[in-house]
Amino acid sequence: MAVHTLPDITVGAAQRISATTLPCTWFMVQAVTGNGAVMRVGDSGVGTAEGAIVSTTGTVQFPPCGNANTYNLYDTWIFGTASDKAAVTYGTS
Repeated sequence: MAVHTLPDITVGAAQRISATTLPCTWFMVQAVTGNGAVMRVGDSGVGTAEGAIVSTTGTVQFPPCGNANTYNLYDTWIFGTASDKAAVTYGTS
């Protein structure tokens, strides 16, 4: 298993975590210190009232699944307040 990171994402309107197909076995989204509001992580419907909540200084983790490379960061979206930042770490098998 390998651990990888992405460059910090500047959040605003809903956007994909990755611009290309990026399969992984688990991933974690962490608020970068100083964010003004909560962020949400989920599918393409993510928004102010939908998706997993990442507090202004918190983390949300999507745990390993039974099958290799179950998550795809291309199909995972993030939503937040303009100019807030998120750090993404993920694992592959």
